[in-house]
Amino acid sequence: MKRFLPVLELVVYTNIWVAIAVTALCALTFEFIGVLDATLLWFVFFATLLMYAYARWFDSPAREEASVSQITIWTESNRVLYWASAIVGLLGTIWFGLKLSSNTWPWLAVCGGISALYPLQFFKHGGEALRNIAGLKLFIISAVWALVTTVLPAAQVDEPIDFDVAVLTLQRFFFIMAITIPFDIRDLRIDSPSINTLPHLFGVKRARTIALISLLVAEGGALGLYLGGLFSAGELIGQIVAFEITSLLIYRSTPKKPDLYFSFGIEATSIILFLGVWVFNYFWP
Repeated sequence: MKRFLPVLELVVYTNIWVAIAVTALCALTFEFIGVLDATLLWFVFFATLLMYAYARWFDSPAREEASVSQITIWTESNRVLYWASAIVGLLGTIWFGLKLSSNTWPWLAVCGGISALYPLQFFKHGGEALRNIAGLKLFIISAVWALVTTVLPAAQVDEPIDFDVAVLTLQRFFFIMAITIPFDIRDLRIDSPSINTLPHLFGVKRARTIALISLLVAEGGALGLYLGGLFSAGELIGQIVAFEITSLLIYRSTPKKPDLYFSFGIEATSIILFLGVWVFNYFWP
């Protein structure tokens, strides 16, 4: 297993894995709509590479006694790979961004603007970045991921942003919230208490409970969309199976788990969700 660890760290810490995860959620939305646009999928993949590399330049406030995160250690030791990932992300974002539909750009401007501002301090002295404002980090991540992975695909293929898309976006919001909370659990000993993440406010057990409730809401949303005719039976069952796997990973999340449990395992739940829907949709009778 140790021989594969460098490859796994390469895929995870150059942001390739999270880019695949976000792209998988976009592909999931296309699966529900019934239309596929490869240009947007490639754009989202490269834009995620770029934005995560960009955000990594900025450090959240940390406890002085906390050890440096594994991601930071790897990045400092592999600056060439880090820069290669960022440059590839930039070039791919420009190339495929120029090919996007004009309907996509207004939504992209909103998501891209928030993502660009997310790690920045607003004032030179004593300013706070969006991600460091108490209680805001979780909602920003969930909202941006939800918009990128539901509204952007719909806009790209001229699908009306109607009630169904709005409900799908809300369901995706709760799913992203559920899988983001474990990362706050991971960072409990690194993040400053001033950020007021859920584990800081309520403790690890209650934070996990909130994550599981959020996942349950997402599951209820899937059932509602199935009853409303947006999902097929196979798509509903695929989501339920993926949600149950996700709930197990969330339940086992503790600050003592290795970083790859979160950066690879929790991140993989988005990919599992897409694969579950795809498999059950095509093979369910």
